[in-house]
Amino acid sequence: AQREGLGFIAANGGGCIAYDVGVGKTMTGILSIAHALENGMCSRPLIVVPNQTYKNWLNELRGVVNKKGEVTASGILPQYPINDLYNLGEKFIHPLLDEEGKVQEVPTNSISVVTYEGLKRLSFNEDTWNDVGADFYRILNQGLESQKQATKLQEKIEELMGRGVAESVVNIEDLGFDYLLMDEAHIMKKLFTQVKGDINAEGSRNKTEYKISSGTPSAIALKGFMLANYIQRTNKMNNIVLLTATPFTNSPLEIFSMLTLIGYHRLNALSLGNLQQFFNHFIQTS
Repeated sequence: AQREGLGFIAANGGGCIAYDVGVGKTMTGILSIAHALENGMCSRPLIVVPNQTYKNWLNELRGVVNKKGEVTASGILPQYPINDLYNLGEKFIHPLLDEEGKVQEVPTNSISVVTYEGLKRLSFNEDTWNDVGADFYRILNQGLESQKQATKLQEKIEELMGRGVAESVVNIEDLGFDYLLMDEAHIMKKLFTQVKGDINAEGSRNKTEYKISSGTPSAIALKGFMLANYIQRTNKMNNIVLLTATPFTNSPLEIFSMLTLIGYHRLNALSLGNLQQFFNHFIQTS
């Protein structure tokens, strides 16, 4: 199963591995990163994981290290330096600072690991905001009906992009990430939360209006989408891998949300980047 998953990711340049618990999502994800590094698809991959599995990921990658700094059990990729960034607090960012105290890119051919708390501290610089900020808003504003909802989304996107936040936030551009793997990626599935449309009953001219709503987008889902989309725009490659045993459970909106994380540009190229178009093609509503 792990070889099959690796082959799938290698052939497509990214995707979602939705194996059940215990089948080997972690191993598949790590080998996918190794394949991408060794084939020149990336040079600075980033792994985002929950707090509770952070140490396990470090151990799997580099091996188990005791308090003396000695490796007591071998890891899967000991040949690659591991950047232990945890929550991107001052202690973990300090090794990346230059003499002037500015954040530098992580070393080439090194693997960075950060928690979802750390992901919240990643932001974008003003140039990126000017380049893609409006586009992010246009994409993510789909399905919201009221001006109040749209205004709240705009404010949330501006905050996540880095406007008006503390200086302790680290700019994504400074670190140079070009590949993204997200473990327990169902954390990101509350991204697109409303859709409205018409059902055409077969053989009937009557139309029935439908509406699906599941609240408002979560901040972590918005940040995950913006980071994934930015990496794909910058590198002109997929380079996004999601690991989750439960990619969608509550609503067909979650299916669209997860697919946009993997490759919104590919949906858009197929004229399926619009939420309503996607539902018209693939979702039967009754």
